Amino acid sequence: MSWVKSIRRASLLHSVLVAWLVAVLAGTIYTAYYYQQVRDYLLQRSDEMAELITLSGQRNIVLTASRDPHTWLSTLYTTSWVEHVHLYQRTQSSAQLRFLGSYNKQGLAAIPVRRESQLEQIGPQLREDYIDVAKQITNNERVIGYVYLRSSRAPLDLVLLRGVIITSVISLLAILLSLLLARRHRRQTIDTLAQLTQQLRELSEHPANGKRLHDFDLRELDEIGLAINRLLGRYEQRQRRLEQRKNHAERRANDLTEQLAQRAKALSEANAEFAETLESLHQYQQQLVEAKKISSLREMVASIAHEVNTPVGLVITSLSIMNDQLDGLVEKVSSKQLTRAQLEQFIQQHQENLALVKRNIDRTAGLIARFSQLALDQFAEEPQLIELSTFCADLTASLQTRLEPWPTLSLKLQCSDTGAYLLKPGPINQILTQLVQNSIQHGFEDGQAGIIDIQLQVSDATADSAERQLQIRYHDNGRGIDNSLIDRIFDPFVSGRKDVGASGLGLYLVYNLVHQVLHGQIKVSSDSDSGTRFHITLPISA
Repeated sequence: MSWVKSIRRASLLHSVLVAWLVAVLAGTIYTAYYYQQVRDYLLQRSDEMAELITLSGQRNIVLTASRDPHTWLSTLYTTSWVEHVHLYQRTQSSAQLRFLGSYNKQGLAAIPVRRESQLEQIGPQLREDYIDVAKQITNNERVIGYVYLRSSRAPLDLVLLRGVIITSVISLLAILLSLLLARRHRRQTIDTLAQLTQQLRELSEHPANGKRLHDFDLRELDEIGLAINRLLGRYEQRQRRLEQRKNHAERRANDLTEQLAQRAKALSEANAEFAETLESLHQYQQQLVEAKKISSLREMVASIAHEVNTPVGLVITSLSIMNDQLDGLVEKVSSKQLTRAQLEQFIQQHQENLALVKRNIDRTAGLIARFSQLALDQFAEEPQLIELSTFCADLTASLQTRLEPWPTLSLKLQCSDTGAYLLKPGPINQILTQLVQNSIQHGFEDGQAGIIDIQLQVSDATADSAERQLQIRYHDNGRGIDNSLIDRIFDPFVSGRKDVGASGLGLYLVYNLVHQVLHGQIKVSSDSDSGTRFHITLPISA
C-alpha cells in the first residue's frame, strides 16, 4: 500500500483491518450457523408435510379410489409455504404411474408430471429456487403410489439477507470502535517518536559533543536509544584513533616529500625523452612513406604509429598523473591535511605507475628493435656462387644454435642437391631464422616436444619458368595457425600471441624478403592436427 507514509497511518490501517476481519468472521459464522438451522428445519418440515399427504393419499387410493383428490389437496392453501403437490397411483396391471391430482399455489403455474425414476431418487433436497421431496405410498409393504411436494425456500434467502445486513452493521461498528481506540492510544507513541526525532536531529548537528539520548517511556524506543548511544561512543573512539593516525602520517609525509620531489624530477626528464622518441618515430614514419619501399607501406605506418603511441601514450599519461598526484600531496602536506591512508594510497599508486612506465618503455624498445629489421637495404647483397650442400651445412649449424634453449625441439634439414648456384645467402638465412622463431613462439607450448622439418630442393626450368627454382618446404608439427588469422598472417602487426609480447612483424618481414629482395613466392597452409607448412619458391641460376 504505497499511500502508507507514517507509523500513525500504518497503525490506524492495521487496527481498522483487524477489526473489520474479526467482525466479518463473526458475522459469517453466525449467518452460517443460523442458515444451517433454518435449512434443517425447512427440510424436516417439508418431509413431515409429505408424510402427512402420503397418509391421506393412501386412504384416497385404497378406500375411495373413485374420489377426486383435488378436493382434499385444495385444503393446502392454508399452508403458505407449500407451492406444488402431485399425487400418483401405481396400477397393479401395468405397474405404471397414473396421475391422480395436484395442488398448485395460487399465482403459480403447474409444473410437469414426474416419472417414477425421478420420484424414487428424490429425498428432502434443497434446490436453487425451492425445496422438494417425494414419498412412496405403500399398502401391506407394496408401493401403490407416490406423493411429490415442492415448498418455498424464501426463509433461507431471508436468513442470508439478514446475515449480510447484520455483518455489515457489526463491521461498521467494529471499524468505528477501532478508530476511537487507535485515536486514543496513538498520541503517546507519536509524542515519544517526536522526542526521539528531535534528539537525533540535535546529535546529527553536533555528533562529537559527548551528548547522549535520554530515556523514553516506551521500552522499544528506549532500546533504540541505548543502541544509538553505544554507536555514538564507538564513533568518538574511532575519531580519536583517526586523529592520532593522521598526525603520524603527516610526520612520515614530511620525511618522504624530498624523495618524491626527486623522483618527480626524474620522471619529468623521462617524459621529455619519451616525447623526443615519439617525434623520432614520426619522422621515421614520414621517411617510410616517401621511400615507398613496400606496397603496403601506408598501412604499416599507421600500425607502427598505433603500436608505438600506445605504450608511449601510457607512459606520458602515467607521468602526468604522477605529477598531479605529487602536487596534490605537497599541497596536503603544506596544509597539514594529509592522512595516513592518503599517503599509503599515493605510494601504492606511484609504485603501480612506475611499473606501468617500465613495462611500456621495454615494449617501446622492443618495437624499435623490430622496426630496424624492416629496413630491407641491409639485405641488398649481390648473388654469390655457393655450393648448396655447404650452404645447408652452415644453415643447419646456425639454426641448431638458435634451438639450443629449447631442447625438446628437434631440427631436420635436408638438401637433395649438391651443385653450386648463385644465391643470396643472407636473406635466405634470415627467412628460415624468422620461420623457426615463429614456430618456437607460436607453434609449441613451453616444454612441448616438436619437430621442425626443412627441405631444400632445386627444380629444373619449366614451361612456366625459364629459370631454375629453389624449393624450400618448411613444416612444424605444432598447434597450427588460427583460422581467423590465416588470411592475414603476412600483414604487419598480425599475431595470435600479443599477450606474450609478440609484435606481429616476423612473417611480414619474411614475406617482403621473399617478394622484394628475392623476387620469389611464398604460400602457407595450417591445421591443428598436422601443424603449419610454408612453401617458398625462389628463382636461382647456376
